[in-house]
Amino acid sequence: MQGYDSLVVQAVLDDWRSAPVSEQMRATLGYLEKLVSPEVTVDAADIAPMNIAGVSRIGMEEATLIALVYQTICRLADALDFNLTPEENLSSSGKFLYQFGYTTSSLPG
Repeated sequence: MQGYDSLVVQAVLDDWRSAPVSEQMRATLGYLEKLVSPEVTVDAADIAPMNIAGVSRIGMEEATLIALVYQTICRLADALDFNLTPEENLSSSGKFLYQFGYTTSSLPG
């Protein structure tokens, strides 16, 4: 999580429900947890906490698309038995995306 202190990131990884993040981030993390769970369906009611917390429509869409891409890559890596990018590359990619945004690296459309 670029833009957050490493202690905050660790707190989120340990338990996002009690981590010291904004209500917008907490609502988004709750939605993402449910979204990536293979045995759970997601519906309009799952968006409500993000609306209440003030997450923008664009923020909701970006979080959803990022989760979709991440889950697809992870599942393909598992299915095809290939290694994902080393941690140090992920960190530099995350810093780039944090600084310049996702639009500079997004697919057209």
